[in-house]
Amino acid sequence: MQDEPRNSALSTQVPVTRPGDLVIDPAADGFPVMHVATEMQRWFFGCAGRAMSRERLPNRRAAGSFELQASGLRFTCSVGRFADGRLAEIFLTNHKTGSHADTAARDSAIAFSIAVQHGADPESIRSALCHDVDGTASGPLGVALDLIFGQER
Repeated sequence: MQDEPRNSALSTQVPVTRPGDLVIDPAADGFPVMHVATEMQRWFFGCAGRAMSRERLPNRRAAGSFELQASGLRFTCSVGRFADGRLAEIFLTNHKTGSHADTAARDSAIAFSIAVQHGADPESIRSALCHDVDGTASGPLGVALDLIFGQER
């Protein structure tokens, strides 16, 4: 890391290079705290420990929508793309607005969109989501991504 540690005990910092690496994080008052780096920390903070920049979308942009079904519930998915055609954002809503399923679907889509706009690979997220034993996506975000990537092939 480029910043100087606050004491000599922190001079052995290890940059986050892959999931599972142990790193020393200078916590409050310079006391080191050990933690295990996760995949999310790696892509969000990068190897240098700095937040990656967000690739912004224009305020007005085209979006496509489609209906899907997951866990016996109906959802509507809207998809936005970067100018070069890459997947940039997903919005999910359930037919029962305000329900727990609606909130969970909307939150997962927001988290996915922020991750992709910060450089995460949509295909990696897709493969990491929950699937049934037959390989079918379990949740609405997984079903939506399967439909989106299925249409691109």
